[in-house]
Amino acid sequence: MQSVVREFPGDPTTFSLCRDLSALQEKFTERVPQAAKVYFLDDLVVYRAQGILSKAECCLVRDDPEGAKMIRDLIEQQWRALHPLIMQSVQERIGARVLGVAVSLLPEADELVIYCPVAQSNG
Repeated sequence: MQSVVREFPGDPTTFSLCRDLSALQEKFTERVPQAAKVYFLDDLVVYRAQGILSKAECCLVRDDPEGAKMIRDLIEQQWRALHPLIMQSVQERIGARVLGVAVSLLPEADELVIYCPVAQSNG
């Protein structure tokens, strides 16, 4: 499965950060998103990856609410272990200190969202 990262011409910072986070996802969780995008909302960086579940996981999510919870917990746990790498990648790309990382998976929508609030510059 090929990852779709937004093509240029766009903001090179969002492109690079999206590429970095998608590469982290592939390397450490062995999941390649079908589509991924980074958004900057004031002092919040949002990474949104869609299409990360396998066909078997999608069936389990559809058929079993407990299975959906189990998959959500597993994937969120994988990403919690990657918080330092996420923070480092975001800080290097945008040049601002990351205050934290939050990860949320909505299995029913096959969508992963990572939120990173960053320190606002005073100037």
